[in-house]
Order: sequence, then C-alpha cells, then structure tokens
Amino acid sequence: MTNQELCTLYESLAALIETDNADKALQILKKAIARIDKGTTAAEQDSGDNKN
Repeated sequence: MTNQELCTLYESLAALIETDNADKALQILKKAIARIDKGTTAAEQDSGDNKN
C-alpha cells in the first residue's frame, strides 16, 4: 500500500467510527490487513527468489 492509500484508508476509518459505523470499519480493516499480508508474502517470496 502506498502512503496515499494508507491516508485514504485512515480518513475513511475515522469517518466511519465517528458516525458509529464500527462494524463497517472493522470489515475494512480486516480487508486491508489481508491485502497488506498478501503484499508482504509476495515481497518475501520475490526476495527469496533473488538469493540464488
């Protein structure tokens, strides 16, 4: 995720929490974490491939 994407995500989450939409905010957080985890896993695999 880029810095801009993280800022947008933060702003969206803050707005949802402020309007008592905590359930929706939680769903978005879970999806974001999954997306970050996928990116981390892919980067780790790429760096492992470059070791040979």
